[in-house]
Amino acid sequence: MYIHADPDSLFDERLVRLLMRLLKPRIKGNICISKFVYENLKSDAEKKIIYNGTNISLGDRLKKRNDIIHLVYVGRIVEDKGIQNIIELLVEVQLPFSMTIVGDGNYKSTLEKMVVQNGLSSSISFVGESADVSKWLESADLFVHPAICKEGFGITLIEAMACGVPCIAYKRGAIGEIITDNIDGFLVAEFS
Repeated sequence: MYIHADPDSLFDERLVRLLMRLLKPRIKGNICISKFVYENLKSDAEKKIIYNGTNISLGDRLKKRNDIIHLVYVGRIVEDKGIQNIIELLVEVQLPFSMTIVGDGNYKSTLEKMVVQNGLSSSISFVGESADVSKWLESADLFVHPAICKEGFGITLIEAMACGVPCIAYKRGAIGEIITDNIDGFLVAEFS
């Protein structure tokens, strides 16, 4: 079985637990997406870590610098991804910035209202889903990954890193396995 999320949140639902009990005799092993998932998966079956990969050919892009800091978020737009925390933070920022939010989800309309209410409509844009995230990453000065859930991995982080974009994220779940603080990105205290 392939486990790609925090096992504690993955197996919360009663239906999923029932399904797991039915499947348990047939599971010969578990493939975990990260060390975090491996260590938190309670299973008698054999476990192995196999990290996600990414298209490294996206990398080695030179960015044109200007006076505006351009932030990018790519991913599902759900409350657990913490985008609302970034919007609240950007209200206080005194430097010129723009932020592009790439993705879709059930929390998008709430965040769009939040952007309008805080007078950030000219600085923050929602562009919807995109099959080619590299075009958004190419223009970024900083990739933000404010997930407040315990991520089983963070594929968008390695995509941003492959494009040479510095990343900033909360150190939750497997994120500390992807980013080495102050080396290839920045880890910040949870919810700071």
